Amino acid sequence: MGGASTISFSRPASAGTQTGYATVTVQAGRVPSGTAVFRLEQEGVVVSEAGVPAVSATRSARLFMDYGLKVNSVPPAPGAATVDVYTGLAVANPGTASASMVLTLRDMQGRILTSGRGTLASGAHFARFLHQLQEVAPDFRLPSDFPTALRFGTLDVASSQPLSVLGLRMTVNQRANLLFTSLPVADLETAPGKAPLYFPQLADGDGYTTTFILINGTENEENGWVRFYDDEGVPLSLAIAGGASASAFRYSVPPNGIFRLQTDGSRTAAQVGSAQLLPDAGTATPAAAGLFSRSIRGILQTESGIAATTPIQRARMYIDLSGSHDSGLALAQTKGGSQAVTLRAYLADGKTEAGSGPATVTLAGNGHKAAFVRQLVQGLPSGFRGVLDISSSSPFAALTLRSLQNSRGDFLLTAFPLADQERVTTAMPVFPQIAAGGGYLTEFLLLSQGAESTSVLSLFDDKGVPLPF
Repeated sequence: MGGASTISFSRPASAGTQTGYATVTVQAGRVPSGTAVFRLEQEGVVVSEAGVPAVSATRSARLFMDYGLKVNSVPPAPGAATVDVYTGLAVANPGTASASMVLTLRDMQGRILTSGRGTLASGAHFARFLHQLQEVAPDFRLPSDFPTALRFGTLDVASSQPLSVLGLRMTVNQRANLLFTSLPVADLETAPGKAPLYFPQLADGDGYTTTFILINGTENEENGWVRFYDDEGVPLSLAIAGGASASAFRYSVPPNGIFRLQTDGSRTAAQVGSAQLLPDAGTATPAAAGLFSRSIRGILQTESGIAATTPIQRARMYIDLSGSHDSGLALAQTKGGSQAVTLRAYLADGKTEAGSGPATVTLAGNGHKAAFVRQLVQGLPSGFRGVLDISSSSPFAALTLRSLQNSRGDFLLTAFPLADQERVTTAMPVFPQIAAGGGYLTEFLLLSQGAESTSVLSLFDDKGVPLPF
């Protein structure tokens, strides 16, 4: 059975911030599933936690870009200050050869705005926001009106060598706190599929909003529907920022372009549920990502990226009930008809059962369930850390929800995928961004894939020099 390991990378705040990347080398067993969570503390308060998934290397990737200055937050609040939004990328070259890169910025319609060339040495790493990319690609010239007139677009990374690439979003909120989240990357080397995708969690109202981002990695238009369902599988009507209310919205993504849909958060009470991305017959499925956020009394408190998922039948997640943390699970049925999902908690060894025995969650057709693990599995002690095994006789969609109540009382939430216990991968996992010192701390969560494994976690700075823990 698969267990869990956690490792922290930290430095004294006075030592300054150290950035870089991390790799996982397997010595025995299967390649583990990995997520890094990096935390930022400002003025003695934890203001942000962001899940950073381990990714495989690719020669061609596309990222969503959101760069806006003095942006009004959604939902609007009378007298509320604006926020600044920055998106960039972290790139690591884990290979043995130098990589020649071409960075290409497009607008939402897929039209090229600028392009630049750069080089990334073997073992090297960089992390830059969109407006800083000229530092790594000297001829990359960002249009001066992008953050005010355009704001949204995509960035292509084409390379002569496989690179590990991650999207990074930072919002400077009304308190000048830095809220980080990671965004998935579309791998353009992988042929697009035609199957539906699922968002196991959405929230709207009571300050919550959810944004859906669809990225077209092809030369053909991609069309279909985004449909929303509540916990009972009933179509869920949501109001869209600047638009109408409906439980289903038609999407059309231009060739090489993007489509963006944001709920307006205007309802007094929060609504939760799931979303289904259903491509038209014969058309490719766009790459998809989500972002949910919450504002309280005009202050944006938390943001988190949501990865679109494909259905699975067995998965594991890390449970952390220590300190001010809590761990939740979002489940969604992907078709009509009810479905039973079985939950079993284990200690970190992945073998010793914990709690008061297995629990069963019954999902209605197209239904949804989101709850903290201790609400689903009884008898877990305070401060528990371990593993939750999730299984069903038919496929379901799911993700992990990890929360933190900070010392100011803010509820911070980050989401990341579960470890699919039926998918075997041989690619070396790479965490394209880590940070420690200057208020940052990075925690690595490694979950074995179905059986015990032995791995070595290695940290490197921007030049590829090994870093101590």
